[in-house]
This record gives sequence, C-alpha cells and structure tokens, in this order.
Amino acid sequence: YQRRVRDSDKVIILILNTWKMSKDKEKTEAHLNNLREESSEANIDAAQATKALDTLASATTTTKVEEELAKKKKLAEVTVKPEDVNLIVEQIQLTRKEADLVLREHDGNVIDALRSLLA
Repeated sequence: YQRRVRDSDKVIILILNTWKMSKDKEKTEAHLNNLREESSEANIDAAQATKALDTLASATTTTKVEEELAKKKKLAEVTVKPEDVNLIVEQIQLTRKEADLVLREHDGNVIDALRSLLA
C-alpha cells in the first residue's frame, strides 16, 4: 500500500523540516522565501500553503519569545554587587538599570563588564 503524497503535503513537510533545522532567523526567512517560490511554481493550493507558512511564522515567533524569557531568567539568577553597579554608574555614567544589566551579562564580573563597555 502506497499513499500518494500531495504537493501541499510536501510543502508542509518541507516547512516543518525547515523550522526544525533552522534556529537562525535569517536562515528561516530565506527558507520560507524559497518555499513560497516552490509552492507557487508547483500550483499548490495557495490557502493551504499560506496557512502552513503562517503556522511556521507563529512557531518561530513563539520560539524567539521562549528564548528571550530563558535569557531573562538566566540573567536574573546572576548575583550583582551594589558596589559594582555604583562603580559603573559613576565611572561610565550609565543608569543603574543599564549597569546592572551589563554586570549580569558578564556573570557579575565587574572587570569583564567594564572591558566590554570600553571596547
């Protein structure tokens, strides 16, 4: 028994495979553009292809949001010394919030944070 795979099924499979393989937004967008071109050339049902592409775009956005939340959670776990924040605020003239963020991005290491700000 062989199931006949329709062109629209092939596009959906390509879209899902593209989404799984590509974590880079630019690569994903390039793959989506290629798939759009292929689907128009193959005369695939436009509504179905569009729906599949919209689903993929939504999933990509959701993944980005999840990544951003994970990054924020990781940064929130970093311990930052108030004296290090004060040093950066006074010497580099950043806001307390900016100084705190730079320190968190450098795991609370004031020297690495200052180097990145002066580079």
